[in-house]
Amino acid sequence: MKLLDVDMPQAIIDAHKRGKLVIFAGAGVSMDAPANYPNFANLADEIGGAAHPKLENELIDRYLGRLEQEGLAVHDRVKRLLSDPDSRPNHLHESVIRLFGTSQRIRVVTTNFDDHFRGAAGRILGSDPQIYRAPALPLGNDFEGIVHLHGSVLEDAKKLVLTDADFGRAYLTEGWARRFVQRLFAEFVVLFVGYSHQDLPLLYLARGISAAEGGPGRYALTEPSIDSFWFNLGITPVHYPLRDAPLPRHGALGDCLAKWSELANLGALGTEAEIRRIVTSGRPESLEESDFIKQALLELSSVRYFTRHARDPHWLEWISEHPDFSAIFAPGASLNERSGELSFWFGEYFAIPHFVPLSRSSGKRERRYLPISGTTSPLPSTVTRPPANHCAFGHQSYWRQCRVTLSRIFLLT
Repeated sequence: MKLLDVDMPQAIIDAHKRGKLVIFAGAGVSMDAPANYPNFANLADEIGGAAHPKLENELIDRYLGRLEQEGLAVHDRVKRLLSDPDSRPNHLHESVIRLFGTSQRIRVVTTNFDDHFRGAAGRILGSDPQIYRAPALPLGNDFEGIVHLHGSVLEDAKKLVLTDADFGRAYLTEGWARRFVQRLFAEFVVLFVGYSHQDLPLLYLARGISAAEGGPGRYALTEPSIDSFWFNLGITPVHYPLRDAPLPRHGALGDCLAKWSELANLGALGTEAEIRRIVTSGRPESLEESDFIKQALLELSSVRYFTRHARDPHWLEWISEHPDFSAIFAPGASLNERSGELSFWFGEYFAIPHFVPLSRSSGKRERRYLPISGTTSPLPSTVTRPPANHCAFGHQSYWRQCRVTLSRIFLLT
């Protein structure tokens, strides 16, 4: 599905609708104002300062471990730096929270230490979700709420996962973080947001990822980068474009999440209003509008919004290759409820009143049409549309009426 500059895979959209999507948030989410927190590498530089510089090619977790061995209170300093009272949730925190709609549906895992997801949820949704902070984690395959996988500044500073010894306990010797992510990846579709291929926490997560067997899918919203890195972790990259100054470099990421959360919370009235706006203005003006209608046609309720408002014959050409519509003209094909709704729409508003050649709408060649002289009623009297609250699925007599109606309009060769 096209969300502004991002082609969001259908598997992610479907998982979100089914309540099977987890957003896995990294440091990049908390960098924009008014959060203004550093990424892991810059955080380490602030801890060490000029007096304790990082050695060349020294890994960040080993660097922080060395600083701790030299007597620096690494955990306390990190907790103090990431407890700034002037730091507040930014647009990325808010868009992620809005995506879930209610506190009870939130599934967010983060390696960030700040409390901004909970703050955004309380302000936007009016209530706090369930919060889990390492090492007291839930089952990865059965949870709702916000999981701080590497600890939180609201807990004892010693529980923060920062040094090589901390990561070793979390992913190797004690393994509570590893067990959580293994079960998580096996059960949910996971979308990483705010990570780059250079992030140290992601390299440790890779140990859990590589051990996970199967799973419904893992994706990362990322700038164009080294795709082989993501694929080696079993993660499919989903690219957003970088922008040139003076625009925010990663602005397309925030715009994508904001648009997605907006569409996810339209509700029935909002969805119908958006469908009506698009279909009454002619053809879709963008790939985004076209994909929105395609998504709508996947559900019976929104198919009815489409058939209620689409009257321009251009929509026949647009919908001609849609499987639920083309099935109407396929001998022996089984029709679902969406096909039945589209067949009545085609016959009632186009086939009978306008005598549209079937070849134009069905995409098949060598077909002739036969106009019905003197027909003024939308449908022959022998065909009755079932009540709106009647479930017609499985009633073969209903589908036979649909086919009889169309066969009386056209002679197929």
